[in-house]
Amino acid sequence: MADETTGRAPRPGPEALYGDDPTPPPLENGFGWAADPLMVAGCDAYVDGEYLYQDERYGYNAADLLEFRARPSDDGVVYRITLNTMLEPDAAAVAIGVDTAADPDDDGEGRRTDWGYGLGEVGAPVDHRLVTWGAGAELDGQPLDDDRFDVDVRRNQIEVEVPLEPGADTWRHYLLVGLWDDEAGAFREVAVDADDDSPGGRKAGRPAPPVFNVGFRSPDDEPMERNVDLGTLVPRLATVLANAPRELLSELEDPFETLGRFGRTANLLEQLDDPLDLLNPLGSPFDPFEATGISELLNELDRFWLLGEVEGVPRVLGVGNWREHGQATALAERDVSRFGADVDFGRLRNGVVERNVPASGFRTHLYPSRHEFGSGVDPHANVLRGRIQPYGVYVPEGLAVDGDHEAGVPMTTALHSLGNCFSQYRVWMPGYVEALATATGGVVFMPQTRGPGIWYKRKAELDVFEAWRDLEHRIDVDRSKATVTGYSMGGFGAIIMATKHPDCFGRCYAVVGPPAEDPLEGPWRTSSAATTAAGCCPSSPRSRRTPSG
Repeated sequence: MADETTGRAPRPGPEALYGDDPTPPPLENGFGWAADPLMVAGCDAYVDGEYLYQDERYGYNAADLLEFRARPSDDGVVYRITLNTMLEPDAAAVAIGVDTAADPDDDGEGRRTDWGYGLGEVGAPVDHRLVTWGAGAELDGQPLDDDRFDVDVRRNQIEVEVPLEPGADTWRHYLLVGLWDDEAGAFREVAVDADDDSPGGRKAGRPAPPVFNVGFRSPDDEPMERNVDLGTLVPRLATVLANAPRELLSELEDPFETLGRFGRTANLLEQLDDPLDLLNPLGSPFDPFEATGISELLNELDRFWLLGEVEGVPRVLGVGNWREHGQATALAERDVSRFGADVDFGRLRNGVVERNVPASGFRTHLYPSRHEFGSGVDPHANVLRGRIQPYGVYVPEGLAVDGDHEAGVPMTTALHSLGNCFSQYRVWMPGYVEALATATGGVVFMPQTRGPGIWYKRKAELDVFEAWRDLEHRIDVDRSKATVTGYSMGGFGAIIMATKHPDCFGRCYAVVGPPAEDPLEGPWRTSSAATTAAGCCPSSPRSRRTPSG
């Protein structure tokens, strides 16, 4: 039946699934720039005289890098830095280190690894240091003329031209982004706890450079792997606390209560249907029972230096959940020399076109949203704002996805659990994703859903379809073979999605999906008829025992 207002048959799914992607301001090109952005995280390219590097979408803050570009000019080299957020022109600070020898092991005269400006030792030897904070720029400690730098708050872009002549040489570049302290004329120091004047997050007793984002990190530079054995982790943590020196325990507000929480958590392990719930950074599945999640315990103990190098006890749960473990380790070691981009100015002058984007495997795509929800993070609603959002996709090796398929390729949408993000499956269960792709002969699509705990409603639901729209601009998807699934909270989301949009998904199955957002609400109140109408597979008995997301 045709729609009365448009005169055409209704289309499956919401409007967000249709039409072209928009071009929000951060993706716009100003004078002198023409290349389209890569929109595949951790990749770089040479495109008609421009070098491009696309960073990860992670921090959602003023010091979060989106893109770096470089090109030769008549008067030197022009650099353009695009940030994910820019509410004030001088909130963020960017340091670009240039190694004209392109050799991180060369410690010859005139090269330095202490970049100054409050950064201190960073381990990367450079000949030149370019520092800009939007309202100003300096090269090797000397101010640049006002006409050599420009800031565009609308586009979140800083552009600087430096009077250096690379010719056709290859120069290695390093890139650090932090916040700017105008009073000190340096990068703003990071405190343990944030306040009105200082950002927080530094580990007590472990000074590190005041940097939030290190550029030029490829997917291989950011390890992603499971690193937790829940069967041994809790007992090891309890042993650490029980054997800790008295002077350290005295720094804890209530050491005996902390030890008690370990015991309660250990006792409840056998009752938990979904062990990944213990890793939830937003809270504990045991809150009603006055226990705690492992993430909270690790943070509390690590703050007081109780973990050290304890065998079997990681400082983070799941290496690379947010694609930043490699840079965090490098900053803690004060050595970012492993993250560098060798920019070949000869290739730039010759107009070479080469995009270094993987054809298969796990990829992180970025898409431009049509909707403006503000900048940064809404910590009260757990919403990740901003026009540029990430999602993951797994493409099996050898699968033709660009139109060579007669009718497109099948797609499985895998929704993440509470407290996690789109990279959950890559970190914790990559074999599961690969098996899904093999079984369906298609790709696996893993949306971010704008946050770790929105339960696939409103902005989260919108994100799924906006990311799907973007995916179809890159991969020829067969919509008649679309499946939706999810783990824990993602299982709940899968049922919601299939029930609301039965014309978009041919199959649905939930893995330990709870019956509602409140895990204590049971018994199951969702209608079996609604589930059947959505084409969903019935949940197993195990999934009905009140997991928490």
